[in-house]
Amino acid sequence: MEEKFAVDITNLKQIYLDLQKQFHPDYFLIDKQATEFTDKNLIVAVSAHINNAFKTLQNPLSRAILLLKLNNIEYNLAHDTSISEDFLIEQMEIHEEINKATLTNNLNALENIEQQIKIKKNSIIDNITMAFNHIDISLNYEKIKQLIKQLAFYDKLEYLVINSINDIL
Repeated sequence: MEEKFAVDITNLKQIYLDLQKQFHPDYFLIDKQATEFTDKNLIVAVSAHINNAFKTLQNPLSRAILLLKLNNIEYNLAHDTSISEDFLIEQMEIHEEINKATLTNNLNALENIEQQIKIKKNSIIDNITMAFNHIDISLNYEKIKQLIKQLAFYDKLEYLVINSINDIL
């Protein structure tokens, strides 16, 4: 399969379901002949590997980090603390908006913030896609790294907003 950042999620889900039908222990071990010649632990491991691959490829953040790794570029998001001051200020402002809306139980404001975050995330994902489409990924490493950090921040903010919305509901 071609290594690329852009993924057709519908196609990915279908491939995942096909592989699970083939290798999930509940399906695979029903066949008595297969059971005689196959290590059950191996089938469980293969199924777990398929699940992990699907989760990784489904998530743009983990998919971007994996693609860097596949291109021999190690990147540890937890150890990279460099971020532009402007972006940091923007994050703090969004965080304050979330806190204010949460404290006042303003569901409408939280939903608006969630939409703004999704728009920003989609823009970043588009930029990551373009950066990975460049012929030499190593030339775009710093750009991709910055975009990955931004996407991670927006993922956290989106999670915070969703939890705040759920708390109100």
